[in-house]
Amino acid sequence: MISAKDTREAEDKLRAAMKPFVDRLFTQRQEAVALAEQATKKPASDGAGSGEQR
Repeated sequence: MISAKDTREAEDKLRAAMKPFVDRLFTQRQEAVALAEQATKKPASDGAGSGEQR
């Protein structure tokens, strides 16, 4: 039978191994959200091409 200590140690090792990947995914998600927000903003200049009517 696997002891609780062995389980904790295995979980800690797994977390440590996954941390760089999780951090990278979090960073990529933040960048994607920023790009999406930037893409949905209306241009501040004259609004040309944004569907505005004058």
